[in-house]
Amino acid sequence: MLFLQKKNIRRNSVISNFEHVLYGSSPPAHNPAPSSDITVCDKDIYKMSYNMETIKKRVAQLFIAPDATCYYFESIGITNLNLTTYNDFIHEQAKICFKILSNFETSHKITFAVFAGNSIGLLRAGKNLPWSDDYDIILFKHDVAFFMSHIIPELEKVGFIIKIKIVNGIVSGAKIFGPPVIVDYINYNNSQSMSIFQCDVFFSYFDTNGFLKNIGGWSLYHKKNIPRNAVFPLKRRQFHGMLLPFFNDSLKEVELCYGNIQKCSIFSHHIDSTIFYKRWENAYKDFDHIKTSSIINTRNYITHNCKHGSEAEKKTLLLTSSAIPRELCDVLFDDSNHFHISISKKLDFLRYLHDNNIGVIVISPLIFLKERCNTNFLLEKLKHKKKIDAADYNYYAPGLKIIGDHAADIKYYFPNIKIIYEESVDDVHGDGDYALSPLFYNYISIIRVTKMRYDQVYQKQSTISKKYRITIPTIEIIES
Repeated sequence: MLFLQKKNIRRNSVISNFEHVLYGSSPPAHNPAPSSDITVCDKDIYKMSYNMETIKKRVAQLFIAPDATCYYFESIGITNLNLTTYNDFIHEQAKICFKILSNFETSHKITFAVFAGNSIGLLRAGKNLPWSDDYDIILFKHDVAFFMSHIIPELEKVGFIIKIKIVNGIVSGAKIFGPPVIVDYINYNNSQSMSIFQCDVFFSYFDTNGFLKNIGGWSLYHKKNIPRNAVFPLKRRQFHGMLLPFFNDSLKEVELCYGNIQKCSIFSHHIDSTIFYKRWENAYKDFDHIKTSSIINTRNYITHNCKHGSEAEKKTLLLTSSAIPRELCDVLFDDSNHFHISISKKLDFLRYLHDNNIGVIVISPLIFLKERCNTNFLLEKLKHKKKIDAADYNYYAPGLKIIGDHAADIKYYFPNIKIIYEESVDDVHGDGDYALSPLFYNYISIIRVTKMRYDQVYQKQSTISKKYRITIPTIEIIES
C-alpha cells in the first residue's frame, strides 16, 4: 500500500500556530526546507475544536500545497494534493479485476484474500481508504502456476497489464495495473502525477509454525507472524460495493501489522511528512471537505458562471481524421508526437465542451496522425523520477489517448454527452493494437466498426465483457 500507519515515529516539537507544518518539496519561504527524516505535521491537531472553520484551516495546512487551488477529475482524483485519491475510474477497474478473480475462485477453487491496507478500510468504513488507490491480495503458492497460466491471460484480455515481482531471484508476487493517467501540473519540467489502478498479488504460504509468510520475503506481513487461525476460514465481506474474501480475523491482522487503527497517521512515500489524527473519522471529514471543495472549484471553472438554456441545440464535436477544430489542437496536443496532459488543459477541454454546448463527441483512433503514439516516454520518466514500479502501457493511437485521459472526466461532469468511438476503413488494423479496451466501455455510448473489425476484435471483447458483466456500448457496423 502507498499509505501506511506508522508507529513509534519520532515527533519533533510543534508550535500551536502551525508554523512547523511541512509542505513537501515546496515549503513557504519562511519555513525551512523539509529534511529527509519523516516529521510530524501537527501532533496536537486533535485538540482543536471541530467545526467547518477549523476543517478549512486544517486541510490547507495538512494536505494541500500552499497557494494551490484544488480541482477534481474522476480520472486522477484531487489535484494539487500531496496524497493520491481513490477515484471512480480506479473503482470501476477494481470491480472488473475482482470479478475475474472471483470467477476463478468459484470455477477452479483458487484461494485469494484481500488484506493489508484494505483491511484497515474494511474495519473503518467498509471501503478503501480515501487517500489510497491500490489493492493488496494474497494468493497461496499451490495456486501460483494456475494464476500465471490462466488468470493473467484473462486479465490481459480486458486490458490489464501484469508485471511479475521478483525478489532475490524468486518469483514472489505480481502487480496488476490498469491504464495510467499521467498529468503535468505546470509544465514538462515541473512535477508530474500518475493515477493508476494497481493490485499487488503476494504469493504466500504458512511456515512450520503456522505463520503467514511471503515466498520471497516480500512485504510487511512477512515479518508480523500472522497465525493461521487469523487467516482461515476466510470471510466474505461487503467492501466498496463488492463481496470479497478477507481474513477470518481482520482486526487481529491489522493490529499485528499496523497497531491501533482508531488513531490515524497518514504516511506517503511521495512526501516527507506524516499526518497525525487522534481519530480516523476526523481525517475522513477533512478529506471529504477537500474533495467537495475541489468539485465545486472545477464546476465553477468549467461554467465560469455561464449556463446554457435548457432549449439550446446540442452540437457534435468531431475528433476524426483531420476534423479537429483548430482551437482544440493546443488543448488536446502539444505537437504531433507527444501527448502531455496538464491540469489546465483538462480544465480548458471541459470548458470547451460547455461553451460550445457539445452533446456528442465522435472520436477515431488515428485522428490526424498516421503513426503509432508511444506514451511510454513519459511513463519511463515518471517511473525514474518517483521510483514507481509500474508496467508500460501504450495507447498506440491519439484517439485512444484522448479517451484514456478525458472520457471518465467528461462523463462525470457531462453525464448526458454521448461518446462515440469510430473506426473507419482507414483505421482497420489486423493486429488489434487500436482496439478500445473494455476497461473504457463504461464511458462509451457507441462503438462504430467495420464488419471485419467486429469479427476480428469486438465480437471477442463483447463475449468476455458479458462474462464479467462489463457494460457493453451499442455496436454499430459501418461499411468497409
